[in-house]
Amino acid sequence: MSSSQRNKVKNIFMFLFFSFSINSFADSKRDVWQKPELVLKTLLSDSKDATFCEIGSGNGYFTLKAANYVKKVIAT
Repeated sequence: MSSSQRNKVKNIFMFLFFSFSINSFADSKRDVWQKPELVLKTLLSDSKDATFCEIGSGNGYFTLKAANYVKKVIAT
């Protein structure tokens, strides 16, 4: 396989991988497989006065949910 063919395969793979990844994060069934309320409740249940900082917050999926458990949310 030539170098240009390898690059094409790599580009197609990367496109498919990121398309799947992005779509899986926008999926309405995300709550089922990621269980955000359980995760946040477990991690932040005693943190009413805390600040929650999410780096790489994307569409704010966890950010908005975390706001129910802490005093302040910072998202980038």
